[in-house]
Amino acid sequence: KLSNDEKSFIKQSIKHNLREDGRERLSYRSFSVELGTFAQTNGSARVTLADTDVIVGIKAEVGKVHPNFPDEGIIQLEVECSTSVSASFEGRGGEEMASNLKRMLSLLLSRHGSPLYQQLCIIPNQLCWILHIDCLIVQSQGNLLDCLSFAIRAALQHTTLPKVNATELLPEEEDVQVGEETFMDMNTQYELELEGDGDPESVMHLDISQFPIVISFGISEGSSIYVDATLREEACTGARLSIAINEAAHVCSIEKFGTSIRPDMVVSCLTFAKSIAKEKLDRLNEAVSREQKKQRELHM
Repeated sequence: KLSNDEKSFIKQSIKHNLREDGRERLSYRSFSVELGTFAQTNGSARVTLADTDVIVGIKAEVGKVHPNFPDEGIIQLEVECSTSVSASFEGRGGEEMASNLKRMLSLLLSRHGSPLYQQLCIIPNQLCWILHIDCLIVQSQGNLLDCLSFAIRAALQHTTLPKVNATELLPEEEDVQVGEETFMDMNTQYELELEGDGDPESVMHLDISQFPIVISFGISEGSSIYVDATLREEACTGARLSIAINEAAHVCSIEKFGTSIRPDMVVSCLTFAKSIAKEKLDRLNEAVSREQKKQRELHM
C-alpha cells in the first residue's frame, strides 16, 4: 500500500503534467503485440503495455445456435490471473478483479447483430461456431482493461476458421458426427466438411470492424485528466472513465468508476479517447497485417 506522502507526490506529479515515469498526462505507454503465441488455438495474441502483460487465446468448436439468436454464433469469455498476480492481492482480490474484468470485457462482445456474430452462423436455427476466448493476466502494472481489449481484438484478427460445407442428409441416413457430437434438429441431419488444412486462402477470417478497444482515463484531484494509469496511479485515482471506441470512431460503451465526474470532463475524455483509439487501432492493424503477410509467404 502507498503511504499518504507517496499518494500526495503522485497526485502533484499529475497536476503538474509530469508523471512519475516521465510521461505527460495524455501520453500513453508504448505497447507491443505478438501473434500466434499458442499453436493449439485458432488465434492468439500477447500484448505487453510497459510492464502489464496479458495473453489471449481463442478456440473454436461447432455447436448448436442459441435459441434467442438463431442466425448468429456464440462467444464466451473467461479471465484468469496468473499465480504471481493473484498472490499480490489480499484474500480473494485476484478473483474479484478477474470477475470485474470479465464483466466489463463481456460488454465489448455483446453486440449481437454485428458482422462478427452473423459470420459465425453455419446453418441458421441449427449450427454455429462457438468461440471460447480465454484471457490470462501474466503481470499487472496498471490499465489492465485497455491492455486486455487490445489483446482480444488482436487475437480475433489473428483467428482463422475452416470454411464449412454443410450437406443435408436424408432422414434414413446415419447420424453424422463432428468430433464427438451428432448434430440433428427436427429430424434434419447434416454432414459437415471442414476446409482449410493450414492454407491461408481456404480459411475464414473474422470481421472485427465493429469490435472496439478501451481507452481509460483517470480523474485526479484538481480535475486533472490523465490516460493509461500505472498501478500506483490507480491507487490514487478518485474517478476513472473507460470508453470503448471502434474503427468508425463510434462510442460503444462508457463505464465510470469511483467518484462523480463533471459533464464537461466526460466530453473532454470522449474527444481525447477518439484520437488515442485511432492511433492504437492503427498499430494493432499494422501488427496483424505483418503477421498475415508472413503466413502467406510461408505457403507460397
